[in-house]
Amino acid sequence: MQESRATKRRRKNKEKKSQTSDAGAAPQGAGAAQGDGVMDTKEEREQEEAEEEEDEEPYVPYTFKIRRDMNISGLLNLKEVSEIKSRCRAASLLSYLLPVDMDRDAFYSTHWEKTPLLVNNVPSTRFDDLFPRSSYKHIVTTQGLVPGEDMNGWRENIAYASTDERAIELAEDGAPLPPPACQKLATEAGWTVELSCPAVHDDMLWRLLSSLEHEFSSVVQCKAFDFPKHAAGLGRRMDNFDTFFICTEGSVMLTLHQHPEGEQLPRTAWDGKGMQRCCRGMAWYGMMVGPSPSSALLTPSLLSRILFATTTDPLSDYSDAGLDKPHRHVELKRGESVYVPKGWIYSFAGLDERGLLVQISTNIFNAVADIMQLILPQALEAAIQNNVRARKALPTGYSYFMGIAGSESTNDPERKRLLDTIQNQFAAVVKEAKQMVDPAADQHVKNFMTQRLPVPLTDDEEECSIEGRGENAKVTVITKMRMVRPGLAHAVVEDGNVVLYHCMENSRRTYGEPIHPIEFELDDGPAIECLLAAYPHAISVGDLPHPSEEMEDKCDVARALFKEGFLLLDAPEPSRGGGGGGGGNDDDDDDDASAASDDSDDPF
Repeated sequence: MQESRATKRRRKNKEKKSQTSDAGAAPQGAGAAQGDGVMDTKEEREQEEAEEEEDEEPYVPYTFKIRRDMNISGLLNLKEVSEIKSRCRAASLLSYLLPVDMDRDAFYSTHWEKTPLLVNNVPSTRFDDLFPRSSYKHIVTTQGLVPGEDMNGWRENIAYASTDERAIELAEDGAPLPPPACQKLATEAGWTVELSCPAVHDDMLWRLLSSLEHEFSSVVQCKAFDFPKHAAGLGRRMDNFDTFFICTEGSVMLTLHQHPEGEQLPRTAWDGKGMQRCCRGMAWYGMMVGPSPSSALLTPSLLSRILFATTTDPLSDYSDAGLDKPHRHVELKRGESVYVPKGWIYSFAGLDERGLLVQISTNIFNAVADIMQLILPQALEAAIQNNVRARKALPTGYSYFMGIAGSESTNDPERKRLLDTIQNQFAAVVKEAKQMVDPAADQHVKNFMTQRLPVPLTDDEEECSIEGRGENAKVTVITKMRMVRPGLAHAVVEDGNVVLYHCMENSRRTYGEPIHPIEFELDDGPAIECLLAAYPHAISVGDLPHPSEEMEDKCDVARALFKEGFLLLDAPEPSRGGGGGGGGNDDDDDDDASAASDDSDDPF
């Protein structure tokens, strides 16, 4: 059996230490000989460090091909998952939302978080397989939709869930709206119907969102809007996340406005009156109260009132100054899409034909500021504990030369001395914060794992996973394991233990199921990290690095992780020619395209 690099290095180190101990125990006749032994130990240490540096693989940027030869149905077809690598699929799906002549890098550099991007003059059948009206009809006629939780209606800034008495009663009781009534909201009452979580019921949307989460490394959520003819639609609003709007049927009128005060990348949604408007969606709720909300904080009734409350026009205070003039009017037709960055104000209205719109949102609380907010309180506390000067009393009489009244006393030596002291202490806070960046990043990834969607598996992958092999699957030192997809699990150190978080047991609805992390001892950390990195190629359990070097310890770690559902057991190795079984998903050079037929759906 071939040794892994980590195992080989550890064995060599043990042998060298043993040789050094034997040399030190041997009788030495003179001090010079003893000195030579010390010199040998130093040389060996330097040689060992050099060997470790040679063993480290040089950093090579990850490269992949964008599949422009496949339509969205082919990219999301699970039967083709073995022919396209996960990162390639995710990047190709993003590219599918962009103009044909624009590559992914150009989008990130010129439009991402900066300016809107309209994709028009494209085939009208471009998104026919994504979310046709037949899928919408199936959801509203067969599923129980609770007002304010699963659905809502809009007439500009008036929300059905917070103004209709019957809807309010149903929301308070958590009872669904009868399908005929939900159906008639758009056809007879003229409401623009919003489906808050269509991916819960639609597999194609689920696959799309799951792949895009891999591209953006952020939670991706989805909504759908049904616009009746000449509907008032959605009133002007501004979100604090990035959004793609896709018209899958009919047409709608989009109006875009720039922020009248020039604000960029706002942290909170905004209603034009200085008040924070709640971000519509369960992600905001989850970030506010955490994955296990207390009923004492928010009741279902209060939650629905918050998330779906009637909003105000963000530009109502700027009409007199002429700052409410639109930046652009766009008729978004079937097959067309538009990217709207956070901070831009938008509105939608119905036209001469009924429209169906899909909203895909990402970058929800996924900024550098979110990691900073995790770091700073702990860094400040650490700096105070580690620096005596930060705990010393303020100088007597400081109130005479500090504060607003003393701010003009720039030449006061006491004031200068205190300002220098505070500046030095802030430097200590920055020093502590730099050491906490990686742990804070781990916590941010952990939050991402608690919110992200579970990953759909192919039939071959299910056969090699816990679903097909069962909990009593035999795991030995020769068993080979690999990840289903990269990035589905993340290990962090908490309270002296290695705690593993993954998304395979998550619900399609954000925080629909509580997450169940699994704890390990610190000694198991190297084996866990090795298994989490085993993609696309498998690794033998016996090759896992473990301080004890006990095979049973390695098998125990592998068994525990396999039961979590994100590892494949003895799955066939992916082939370079594409089509490697088991959802290998690793072939960047495969050029085979998957053609999907266009099925027409009855109008609804």
